[in-house]
Amino acid sequence: MTKPHLPVHEEKKLYIPVVILILVIITICLICLTGFVWNSSREIESIGSRYTRLRELTAEIDRYDELLTMSARMATATGDTSWETSYRDAEPLFDSVIREAMKTGNEFVIHAALIKTEAAKKAMVVIEHRSFRFVREGKLRDANLLLSGKEYASYKKAAKNGLSSITQMIKKGMIQKLRQQRRLTTVAFVLQFLITLSLLVVWFITIRLRGRYDAMREEKERNFRENEERVRAILESIGEGILVVDMQDKVSHFNTLFLKMWNIPPEVIATGEKKALLTSIMDRLEDPDEFIQKSVDVFESTEIGKDIIKLKDGRFFDRLIHPWHLEGQVIGRIWAFRDVTIRKKLEIQLFESESLLRETQKIAKVGGWSYDIPSGISTFTEGVYQICGVKSPTPIEWATYYGPKERSLISASVAKTMETGEPFDLELKFITAQGENRWGNTQGRAIIENGKIIKVIGNLIDITEKKEAELEIRNKHEELRELNASKDKLFSIIAHDLRSPFNSLLGFSEILADPSEKLTMEEMRKFAGNIHILLRNQFELLQNLLVWSRFQIIGIVLTPRTLNLRVLVDEMYDKLAGNFYKKQLVFTNEIAPACMVIADEDLLNSVFLNLMTNAIKFTKTGGTIRISARDIPGYKEICVRDTGIGIDPSRFPRIFRLDMVLSTPGTAGEKGTGLGLQLCKEFIEKQGGKIWVESKPGEGSAFYFTLPDDRPNEHGK
Repeated sequence: MTKPHLPVHEEKKLYIPVVILILVIITICLICLTGFVWNSSREIESIGSRYTRLRELTAEIDRYDELLTMSARMATATGDTSWETSYRDAEPLFDSVIREAMKTGNEFVIHAALIKTEAAKKAMVVIEHRSFRFVREGKLRDANLLLSGKEYASYKKAAKNGLSSITQMIKKGMIQKLRQQRRLTTVAFVLQFLITLSLLVVWFITIRLRGRYDAMREEKERNFRENEERVRAILESIGEGILVVDMQDKVSHFNTLFLKMWNIPPEVIATGEKKALLTSIMDRLEDPDEFIQKSVDVFESTEIGKDIIKLKDGRFFDRLIHPWHLEGQVIGRIWAFRDVTIRKKLEIQLFESESLLRETQKIAKVGGWSYDIPSGISTFTEGVYQICGVKSPTPIEWATYYGPKERSLISASVAKTMETGEPFDLELKFITAQGENRWGNTQGRAIIENGKIIKVIGNLIDITEKKEAELEIRNKHEELRELNASKDKLFSIIAHDLRSPFNSLLGFSEILADPSEKLTMEEMRKFAGNIHILLRNQFELLQNLLVWSRFQIIGIVLTPRTLNLRVLVDEMYDKLAGNFYKKQLVFTNEIAPACMVIADEDLLNSVFLNLMTNAIKFTKTGGTIRISARDIPGYKEICVRDTGIGIDPSRFPRIFRLDMVLSTPGTAGEKGTGLGLQLCKEFIEKQGGKIWVESKPGEGSAFYFTLPDDRPNEHGK
């Protein structure tokens, strides 16, 4: 439903104020023209009366002039001074008439003529006053000469001509003034008639227009009511809640669905106030502040606004705010609300599913692709971009990441699938955007619609770790095979080394045990010494074998700690001092007193024991053995150097290998186990170091090894 809505301005058209304005203007003009005609009539009468008065004044001027002249002449002719009294009485009247004439005739431009006439009259008066003085003095002859002289005659003539000129000018000016005034009066009368006629016509037109306007107004009102019904029907048929608010925050329209969606009470919507309506809406929103802010932003803009609103009851509304325009001006806003709860929840579920899929693909290193046959467009998922090391949505070209052989194989497989629909499964090497070599498994199959192959889809799986694991397994298998072979060979060598000395021991013991053998004490000591040497060598062999086998079974367990290297070497020398003494060897410990390393003490003792024992074994009587150490970055480099018989460089690769155990007699015929150097290599490498040898035959040997001088977790295992 909609709230009843009336027109704001009652369909006021421009012609109504224009007609009223025209009527007012015509009426004013008519009044002005009437006043002008009346004033013109008055002016004509005034001009006539003034003309008549001026003629009277002209006659009076002539009369007074003749009176003054006659008085002067009679006084000079008779010598009677009473004429001077008459003259004096008439003179003020003469001046008054002239002033009135000047004032009245000023309009007709006779002022100059009056001035000249008055000047001539004044000159005559002066002469006449002089004649009166001569009369009083009895000088009649002089008085007659003044009045009959040329000067007096010229002033008299000038005065006569001036009066004549004034009369002509008044007549001419009056005629012109009357003609002009009558002409203006005629024009004003004609205009008054025409304006009166126009006024009647305008009133007639106004009456007719008013009738038409009333008819149009009724038609507009009828159309408006029909439009209101139509709008009401349209609003009710729309599947959205509609609210229309004008710029004065008044509710203009709404439909029933809007009330149902927001559960608006009837008394709230009945007020028509936007504020009351917003208050009711705010109580139902999950985030009222955001709703208000977006509403303010939209009202300050002329653009269409759109957003999603979440209610406290879990519903989602899609809100559209559209400006309501009238003649290019925004006069309100139209709010449309659509319940999109189901769609929004599906979108959230879809987003969560897609996010889960993306994360799963990321963890599994799986991506998907498709090739649309009609358009020739390839599409890739985020997983493919990640596997190839490319930021989406950068275009991906297969040729960029595969070598020629792999590209040819992929192209052939895809072409075959497009032709026959047969799927393919390939494991190929590829190169990422960062230049890293990887392995990928790509599978593809055809999508068929209406019996026609329209698309090929597939996946790409990063199987690098699997391939590396397989390769590592193969390598480990090969290493295990070689190790087993080495151990088999080692065991055969050890078996030989164990069996041979025991044959000698059995032989010596058999001789000693045979009572038929008559041995001297010297021979018995010799046999006992040989037995002792054989047993000692076998004990050393067994001891090394036990250490080696224990480490093979339970592994090497390191217990690294900080050790003073010089102290450790001195302690080892004390244990071997008898061996040094027996061969008269010179031992030198060149390690600095504060030289510290981090190592397992038992393993390091075993290394020094084997290296120093070998040095004693292969150094001739009177030789020298020196042990030194120096700093290198992160390590201590230890050297055990002797002046013994040396080692052929061709034997360097074999002396540290388990499958090539060598036992070389010493300078005094000492026998070795052949396992010492192999154990040293394994013990040193387990602690993060390495071991090597430098030697020349006849020049002695130098065995080097390194140990970390810092934390074991930074330099070793």
